Amino acid sequence: MYTAPLAVLVVFAGWGIPIAIGRITSGPVVLALLLAPIVCSGFALTAGLSPEYWVLTIRSQTFVHLSVITMAAIGAIGLGRQLGPRALPLIKPALPMVLIICALVSAPLAFAGLPVFPYESTTTTGQFQAVTFATEQFNGNWTSDDHLTRVGSNYYDIGASPGPTYEWMEDGTVPSCPVIVQESWSKTGVQAFPTEPIATDSDQLLQFQVQNHVVYHGGSSTQQRIIIPSGGSGSC
Repeated sequence: MYTAPLAVLVVFAGWGIPIAIGRITSGPVVLALLLAPIVCSGFALTAGLSPEYWVLTIRSQTFVHLSVITMAAIGAIGLGRQLGPRALPLIKPALPMVLIICALVSAPLAFAGLPVFPYESTTTTGQFQAVTFATEQFNGNWTSDDHLTRVGSNYYDIGASPGPTYEWMEDGTVPSCPVIVQESWSKTGVQAFPTEPIATDSDQLLQFQVQNHVVYHGGSSTQQRIIIPSGGSGSC
């Protein structure tokens, strides 16, 4: 069902390709318009699974779709000419309408502009030391943003979850377990991959620090503090 509009375009494009490439002047250009994005997709698929090649594969779909529409339009014109004046009155006007509808429905607009979210690509020594301290002292029973909890899961195989931190930032529910708070949150937000960072401010972080117990201070350029909430159960 979802591929039916694209199948209609492919059928018309199959009719239009021989017509398009048959012209000496414009044939090579039109053929290149179709083959170039297909070659790019094939190159990306065979090169590896890195983010760059994956993005190239996805965005090439947009240009392949444009080429198919062009070939389908040429095919519809050629078919209309072959039908001649004896064709039913509604067939010729219906052909461009069918193509337009199929082109709009099957357009890969969702892949034309991939979302880009800021994310910390590296882990500093101070961040790693904070994760190590929290893991050793609290047996992995702590919370933070996606970045630091992911570091804890990858290096220490613990179950630290960013969920309590997300709830705190979104609805004000303070976690009941130790929290690794980063000073950078007030500038870049709380890392919440694969969604956008959750915005916060320095006043909220300062109030949380003043009202609770600071048991660790990293002292690095991206200062990390481990804070135990007052009256918390100690478990997330």
